[in-house]
Amino acid sequence: MMSDEQIYLRAYDPRWPALFQREAGTLATTLGSYITGGVHHVGSTAVPGLAAKPIIDIMIGVRSLGSSRPCIDMLAELGYCYAPHRQDVMHWFCKPSPARRTHHLHPPHGHENGLL
Repeated sequence: MMSDEQIYLRAYDPRWPALFQREAGTLATTLGSYITGGVHHVGSTAVPGLAAKPIIDIMIGVRSLGSSRPCIDMLAELGYCYAPHRQDVMHWFCKPSPARRTHHLHPPHGHENGLL
């Protein structure tokens, strides 16, 4: 059984916005017309100067949860692991694995549909 990598807060890294931009471009190219509400850098790594867990949090707006289900396989091709947590209200992904995460793709709390 693989254990989760321990996560520490790190001093702000000025590379985080570029890491997000690179991933956002890949996501936009792959998901294309499924994206209806943009690709957004959210969470602590999106705040300049803030210490954070070194995990890039990303939110993508989609038309609906049901219509975005084909994205699960598309994201797997990009190395995202689907974590079926609260499947009736959201899709949640991590990359490259649940034990060692560099990226999260998820909806913000309180949104039940329309966001990956």
